[in-house]
Amino acid sequence: MDSVAMSIFSTIFHTIKNWFAPNNASKTVGTLAEQPEIEESFSQSLLAKADDDIVSFLRKHPDQLPPGVTLPPEPRIQFSFVRKSPKVPPKDDESNIRFSLDDEPPPCLADEVLRRAGAPPANGDEAKRCRSSCRTLGNSFSSELMRYVNERFAGQAPAVYRAAHLSRQAYSAIISDDDHRISRGTALALVCALHLAESEAEAMLQKAGYALSDALLADVIYRCCLRYGVWDLDVVNKLLEKYQCRILP
Repeated sequence: MDSVAMSIFSTIFHTIKNWFAPNNASKTVGTLAEQPEIEESFSQSLLAKADDDIVSFLRKHPDQLPPGVTLPPEPRIQFSFVRKSPKVPPKDDESNIRFSLDDEPPPCLADEVLRRAGAPPANGDEAKRCRSSCRTLGNSFSSELMRYVNERFAGQAPAVYRAAHLSRQAYSAIISDDDHRISRGTALALVCALHLAESEAEAMLQKAGYALSDALLADVIYRCCLRYGVWDLDVVNKLLEKYQCRILP
């Protein structure tokens, strides 16, 4: 009798489960498909963060403010004072000292190159230029482009060059020749199409012979977009137009 009851209960349970599960799954999928505003609101929040950073830059550098562009009023800052106990200065302990001015600096590739060439070690600005040149050695822009396409887009090149507003012929010319010279706008467009982070984009641009400035409004806009993942070229161009900067191709 118990086995019969358990069999009946199991049959009823699986019937109810199969009855409701497909409906719930289809309802969930349909609800997400009918709410594209979720992704849109997320993109808008990232765009707002990038715009806030641009406004902060313009407040610090009013000479970069284009004519006719008005900044929003600054938000009021509320101060709250909290009494804290005085900090006790740490005791001098040799175990806490990790670096010393007398320590020998770590070896540098640039210094090693100069040493082998019989030149004296580089100092100051000369060292910075040499180290920057050594960092840019390695893969070319075209080889790095193909690497990112294969790693992040499963080799789907059309998705990349269409997002960069490039033709197939222009993209083929870039990847077929390591010495192909591309414009700065094309390099920035490809950086956005590859969905690179800010540090990755800077390294990629260096391979093309370009760099982003911290003092130019257009470059600050590029930085803010890369920082918050605003990679859609149309959205980036709208920000550039908003602040009267030259748009990307």
